[in-house]
Amino acid sequence: MVDERAFLAMIRAQPFAWEPRLVYADWLEEQGETPRAQFLRLLNRFYTGPAAHGGTREMLIRRISNLSANVALSAEPYHLTSTSILMRRVDAGTTWMGGGNGVPGTSRVEIPNDFYLGVFPVTQGEWRCVMGNQPSDFSPVVLGVTDASRFPAESVSWQDVQEFLTRLNGLEGTEAWRYRLPTAAEWEYACRAAATSAEDCSFDFYIGGPTNDLSSWSANFDGRRPAGHASRGPHFRRPSRVGTYPPNALGLFDMHGNVWEWTDTAAAPTRILRILCGGAWNSYGRHCRAANFAATTPEFRSNDLGFRLARAPR
Repeated sequence: MVDERAFLAMIRAQPFAWEPRLVYADWLEEQGETPRAQFLRLLNRFYTGPAAHGGTREMLIRRISNLSANVALSAEPYHLTSTSILMRRVDAGTTWMGGGNGVPGTSRVEIPNDFYLGVFPVTQGEWRCVMGNQPSDFSPVVLGVTDASRFPAESVSWQDVQEFLTRLNGLEGTEAWRYRLPTAAEWEYACRAAATSAEDCSFDFYIGGPTNDLSSWSANFDGRRPAGHASRGPHFRRPSRVGTYPPNALGLFDMHGNVWEWTDTAAAPTRILRILCGGAWNSYGRHCRAANFAATTPEFRSNDLGFRLARAPR
């Protein structure tokens, strides 16, 4: 008889290969575990389906959310908040920060605990669900769309985000976990798809696989200024719907470009400024590197600045 642990070991060994998960789903169905099988198949459609955004993605998120109440998600590295924010587990490990362009980083950093990170930047719809307001500059009218709920929440300060986190933690009410911003080290580690070797941490970009080239056909930034040897591409001059471009090997979208993302790390030496990562829709390609960061005051707001949710043990 097949041991379930063999399936889970195979999935862990290939964190973003969907074939083992679909085989596992068939096996679960045979064991009478229909909700878990459906959950895996929905995730497969969510990541590999032809629709990058819009109604199909919204329908899948709702179905995943409805199933999550009856599925033991511990078998799969995903978590859904009570407000339907999809998160992905990032396993603990040792990483090398600061590398790029073929040169490994020199800062060896330990990520001591597993944590979860939002699959997407927090969206306008998710912000409104928690906070009941809409601070983003890019409204549907400005964007020229009927619904901006799947565009990133921007024009939020670090202080605004702390209020969001306080309210979300109150809604969830769990003693074992808390929601917060990722640290700069966690953010870079997740951006590199949890790479742990110095060689794997020596690249600038991690869309699909690691590379030192970035075109705006693969991420939302100023395509007139691509990175490395990439070709020039479009420059839309605004954020895009989250998940429009390919994810990294952990299934995390928009880690390069779209909006800068707040972290929980204070910048030395003043310890007042807060570090931002990822670059944005108006950045040059080189500013979207995994190891690149900026810093600003906690009260600063801008329409190219948002955030991504982290979930960690208390």
